[in-house]
Parts: sequence; structure tokens; C-alpha cells
Amino acid sequence: MTPDTLIQLSQSYPMLSFWSLRAILHHGAASSLPKATYRMALFAPFTLPISLCAMLFLALPVIYIPPRTGARSLLPVATLAAGFGFIILQGLIQALGNAGTLPALIAVMAPPALAFLLGGAWIVKMEER
Repeated sequence: MTPDTLIQLSQSYPMLSFWSLRAILHHGAASSLPKATYRMALFAPFTLPISLCAMLFLALPVIYIPPRTGARSLLPVATLAAGFGFIILQGLIQALGNAGTLPALIAVMAPPALAFLLGGAWIVKMEER
């Protein structure tokens, strides 16, 4: 055990590299948190760009506001509420993944997938009008 390992174990949420996470999960390196938390930390950086695209996709219906409606359209409020709901859902599902209730890959990929489905359905519905 090295001094760096002791410092890492004393922190509540240490910043770990991919190789450190791999060593903890597969080679039995010292850890202070449940394995599910490290699995979530391993998958989360890979899905961050997907989550950002999902947020933009949820905001996309704002471009469908007719120019003459002015301030009477509720679409910006609806897209803002959808983005807020996405953040709340993502936090809830990631908490379930950190607790080990959901598998890490599902907990990381479910919120963006749901956001893409909602955004796609919303845009298809607006196209049909």
C-alpha cells in the first residue's frame, strides 16, 4: 500500500483514471466505495457527448415556432421543462446505478435513450401538423 493509495481511500469521491478504475474492478485494487460506483464512473465519460446531444435534441422543437406567434407560444416553456425533466431523470437513474440497483450500462444509457425517443416523437408530432 502506497501513500497515494491511502490518500485515494481517504477521499469520499476520488478522481480516478481509466486504468485505476480497471484495476479496482478487475484486479482487486484497494477501494473504499462499492463496485457499482466504480462501474458508473467507468461508463459515464463515454456517454457524456450522447447526453449533450440528447439535450439539444429535446430543445430542437423550438425552431418550429411560427414567426408570428410572438410570446404566445408555450413551446419554449415545454422544451425547458423537458430538459429539466431529463436532468432529474438522469440523476435518479444514475443514483440507482451507483447503488447497484440497476446495471451500470443501463443506468448510463437509459436517460439519453429516453430523451432521444421523446424528442423524436415530439418532432414527428410537430411535422404532422
